[in-house]
Amino acid sequence: MQKKAFERAGHYLGIGISTLVNILNPEKVYIAGGVAYGWEFLKDAVEKSYNENIFYANNETKIEISPIGDYITALGAATFAFEKYIKEEIIA
Repeated sequence: MQKKAFERAGHYLGIGISTLVNILNPEKVYIAGGVAYGWEFLKDAVEKSYNENIFYANNETKIEISPIGDYITALGAATFAFEKYIKEEIIA
């Protein structure tokens, strides 16, 4: 039962990732947070679904686990705040 749940979640995650890659065409997609912890259970289903839905022009995009780990959300928030602060200081 759990295996089927991970397969289903991985299937839809693969569709979502492929949709974003088809639109944005990034070089890499990083998996982080809770999904990274379950990646060993999701990986096969994600990759299968991803490969079925990706456009040929985008098939070079790699899916990897984030090297930043648990701190990716905090790092993103800090970067956002820092950039906003810098812009306000330059304008003012």
